[in-house]
Amino acid sequence: MKKKAWALILPLGLGVGFVGVSAAAGRAITDKLSDHSARVRQLLPKGAFEEQVERGVFRTTRTLTFHVGCPPRVATDALPDSAAPLTFHWRDVIQHGPLPALTSAGLAQIESSLELPNAFSDHMQAEGGGKWSLVAHTRIGFDGQFESKLSAPATKLAAGNDALNFSAFDAKVTGHIPFSAGQLTYKASFSPFDLQQNSPDSAFHVTLGRFDLQGQMQLNPAKPGLFMPMQGHGRMTHVLLRGSAPSAAGGMPSELALGLNDVGFTHALEQDKAGLWSMQSSFRASSEILGYKLDKLELSVALRRLHEPSYVKLATEAMAMSSRCDANAPEPDPGEMLVKLQDDLLAFMSHDPEYAIGPLAVEIGGKRAELSYRLGTKGVTAQDKGESLPALLLSKSVGHAEAAVDLALVDMVAQRVLGQSGLQPASAQPSASGANSMASAIMARAMIEGFISEGYLKREGGRVTATLDTAGESVTLNGKPFSLADIIGDDPGPATAADAEASDDSE
Repeated sequence: MKKKAWALILPLGLGVGFVGVSAAAGRAITDKLSDHSARVRQLLPKGAFEEQVERGVFRTTRTLTFHVGCPPRVATDALPDSAAPLTFHWRDVIQHGPLPALTSAGLAQIESSLELPNAFSDHMQAEGGGKWSLVAHTRIGFDGQFESKLSAPATKLAAGNDALNFSAFDAKVTGHIPFSAGQLTYKASFSPFDLQQNSPDSAFHVTLGRFDLQGQMQLNPAKPGLFMPMQGHGRMTHVLLRGSAPSAAGGMPSELALGLNDVGFTHALEQDKAGLWSMQSSFRASSEILGYKLDKLELSVALRRLHEPSYVKLATEAMAMSSRCDANAPEPDPGEMLVKLQDDLLAFMSHDPEYAIGPLAVEIGGKRAELSYRLGTKGVTAQDKGESLPALLLSKSVGHAEAAVDLALVDMVAQRVLGQSGLQPASAQPSASGANSMASAIMARAMIEGFISEGYLKREGGRVTATLDTAGESVTLNGKPFSLADIIGDDPGPATAADAEASDDSE
């Protein structure tokens, strides 16, 4: 009798356990995805983003809806349907449980797709005549390891005589996602991509080479917020931009050609002991602009001492004001927006935020020119609330700038750019009769020597440098007090009434 009872109870227990594991897996995956949705919602205007979840025992469907733009103010022929908001849908169908979709062992399998607004999809024709779609197939294992493959066919978007052609898109993302707090890691690889725009009087072509990136971010459900510690780096084989547009003077079409090779970048977001955040991004590549070659092109950008609550509040309020859909509201005025945001700006600036660029550097033939600067505020407090924003920025703003250039690079640029009718390849040598080139180099050196003698530049070996510091209305150049009047001179005006009268008579 006991054996018969166990024979009945055991399958039932296994079935209940299977259903329980499946439901729990579905909730865990869906909740994790919803956490990310909540972060996005913090910055978007009210009503611009919606999430809908339909839960099942073995399958959960999650739909994200994005609304871009405002509805027509009056439903008339003058405002056709195309003036309505553009609505995008991203749909995840999550098969969960020990055997998702009865295909293989794992925690979940997610089939995702992007649905475009009719304003786009009606004009998009995928290669082969089908309807364009972006789809993703993701598998998540019991240990949190995941693999996701994204793809979209080549397509053409046409409107009248204008057309956009997109090449096929393929990408693969792998990594590990924690089901509670922990580190999310990822690696991604994107296939080369092509975009072409053609119209009767212009053309534009962008080519992106193979793109690889990897990184990690620290997730902590106990501390929900827009920011999270992260760092990453990546590389792209090349970027090529080519285009043509009608000449303003009615002559030959103007041509644009810009190429970047061996493009590398990094990104990091960190929190200090005081709870303030810093973002740091860098970019480097070799380049060719209109045939002129740059051995190195570097750029770093940083935002420092960001207070997350005041930053999110300021960004949310600014976005809400600039994207209002009130039929009776006038177009937003930037000046009025600043007045309304002054309290939020004050809270944000009280943490001494800083924006920094640099080094922005160019290197040719081992010779280098670079520029760095940073701008921010210092010492803003609650006691400054009654002060107007322009006056506050004038008194509490701080800045620092540095510049340096090799003199040999000045000669090179003067000869190959200023002294030529157009940009020339870096490998080209000045012709024997290049009198214009040599004269340009001499003039450039003479100007620099004049700036050095006036104290605006400093010579350091084979290069010249300059530093500029500001604190409120105080300005120092190369460590010495400085005023724009030192360059443009003061205009004292007529000294007396008689002088003024004489001046009027002469006119």
